[in-house]
Amino acid sequence: MIDSRKGKPSIDHYGNVHYQLSLAYRKLGQAELAEKALVRSQDLRRSSLEHDQALIMGSPHAEPDP
Repeated sequence: MIDSRKGKPSIDHYGNVHYQLSLAYRKLGQAELAEKALVRSQDLRRSSLEHDQALIMGSPHAEPDP
């Protein structure tokens, strides 16, 4: 079983790692954990897109990546 605390990446700007984690959980039959990881992946992708769009548009509210 994958420990969700250990399975979470510290940096997943685009949500790719959480997406892969959701696939792994699904294969292991952990539907609830798979769904949570997928939702987190989608949230990260949305946030990343909004951040990148703000940078392109020159928004003063966009913070630089760490």
